[in-house]
Amino acid sequence: MYKEFLAVWSKTNPGALFALGALCAVLSVASCTTAPSETFTPAESPAPGKALVYLYRSFLAGGVGINDVTLFVNGKPVVSLPYNTYYPYLTNPGEIQFTGRFQRGAPASLTLSAKGGQTYFIRAKIRVGPFQEEATLALVEQSTGEEEVRVCEKVGEKNVVH
Repeated sequence: MYKEFLAVWSKTNPGALFALGALCAVLSVASCTTAPSETFTPAESPAPGKALVYLYRSFLAGGVGINDVTLFVNGKPVVSLPYNTYYPYLTNPGEIQFTGRFQRGAPASLTLSAKGGQTYFIRAKIRVGPFQEEATLALVEQSTGEEEVRVCEKVGEKNVVH
């Protein structure tokens, strides 16, 4: 009886069957993300001898359901960013090399000449195409960064490399 119902129903409602499959796919992807810990609260301005860099992957940054983007600073892993998360990285001023990579794609690189007492925003993004996937990093204006990070959640401690 059940098989007969499915056979008839799938022939008369192909759109509903597709929608049901799409819903299952979306729900399975949503369950794979890492649960972040807290919503964005702006940090105070850094001391003159430090620079604050918000590393983030916003909901606008593509690659939903794709692996986390791992960010490296001067070749050392710092944080693994799931979709829609941020990490406040406090550092010494100077030239800093940021690299972003994820499991299946080409890495991205960005060099920042950080000044003491300044705050910066670097957006990590995954660009997905039919033949390649790649990470991208972009230094964004403070107003843009604040707006995008505001809807992100602070990355969980298990994603921070110590």
